Amino acid sequence: MANVTEEVGKAVVEEDLGLGSLLPGQAEHTVEELRQQFSLAWSSLKHVFTVQVFRGLLGFSTWWCCFAWFASAAIGIGYQSYFADPQAV
Repeated sequence: MANVTEEVGKAVVEEDLGLGSLLPGQAEHTVEELRQQFSLAWSSLKHVFTVQVFRGLLGFSTWWCCFAWFASAAIGIGYQSYFADPQAV
């Protein structure tokens, strides 16, 4: 993948930068090979993140959101009641 040009009697080599030249030890792959690698990685992730894992993550995130909502509301009510101006009421 080199282009050779003539410049004042000297040969100058211009190299095209491809993915293979940026990553050492990696040759350029075809689209089919990349698709197969991505498919393998995706199926491996499906084995790791099972339905039980997603249920646990959803349950924890739901609990955490409810706790944060309650805590911020409780702090806000405490702040408002502490700093409320008794003259304004």
